[in-house]
Amino acid sequence: MEDIILAIDLGATNILYGVANVKGDILYKNVLATNSNLGANYVLSKLANIIERLLAEHNKKGQVKAVIVATPGPLSHLDKIVYNSPNLHWNRVAIKKELQARLNHPTLPIMIEKDTNMAVLGEYYFGQDRQYSNLIYITVSTGIGGGIIINDRLYRGANGGAGEIGHLVVKPNGERCGCGQYGCLEALASGRAIAKQAQERIIQVGFPHIGSKEVGELARQGNSLAIAILDEALDNLARGLANVVNLFNPNIMVLGGGVIEGLQDLWLDRLVEKVLGSVFKLNAQNLKIEMTKLGGDIGLYGCVAAYVFFKEGQRV
Repeated sequence: MEDIILAIDLGATNILYGVANVKGDILYKNVLATNSNLGANYVLSKLANIIERLLAEHNKKGQVKAVIVATPGPLSHLDKIVYNSPNLHWNRVAIKKELQARLNHPTLPIMIEKDTNMAVLGEYYFGQDRQYSNLIYITVSTGIGGGIIINDRLYRGANGGAGEIGHLVVKPNGERCGCGQYGCLEALASGRAIAKQAQERIIQVGFPHIGSKEVGELARQGNSLAIAILDEALDNLARGLANVVNLFNPNIMVLGGGVIEGLQDLWLDRLVEKVLGSVFKLNAQNLKIEMTKLGGDIGLYGCVAAYVFFKEGQRV
């Protein structure tokens, strides 16, 4: 009987959850809308219901060894409190404590980590098979975030707040960000930012809803405004990623998230060219920039990787 874990990737838009073994085989997965606008209590209760249902279905012989949850940050590492999350709109929510209070399994271990930290662990362990000691993962989705591996160790910073790459200011006095600052990368190149630009600048689009996917479709059809919106977002994204490369000098930068995956044909080659052309030549030497091998399941793989490291007694 193999050990399995329950993996939950809590996003601002959707909750991806599943059951996996420690080899990284995802045995079951599903997705539900987060409905984060209904507040933290609603979302936490939904998470608890998901966990209880998975336990009822998959823990009949006690093979579930842990619940691992990836959450949007900022997340304090030691006490597992979400602080001022611009995407979830949570402030000082003790996510681990609140989940434990809602579950009827007091001895079941619960591990909580920031979603981008989970993602970089998944990419490091499963996507890249631990061959790169210094790895940066960037997600471009509803928001923008990052995870950092330095010398084969997850880098969290002093309090757990490292990796908030989406809040690098790349355009002073630019668009206001959900964090309250102006000109953040997330406010200029995320899915939410692209959708905002499209809604303001494209009037007749033929879509009932317009986001980055629809902007991409229009750009492929030659729509000049859509092309301009994506070009501006790409320039800002390249500027931010070049800053990250110059700061950390990684072996590899891995890109993921629904926006960049959907725009890969329009963005990837140009993005790589712009970043490599903007960084110090020393930092560009042998630098790889590529898409994740794990797709949208990277958060689930990260949950498995976090459990494996914990079980092996490794410091993550």
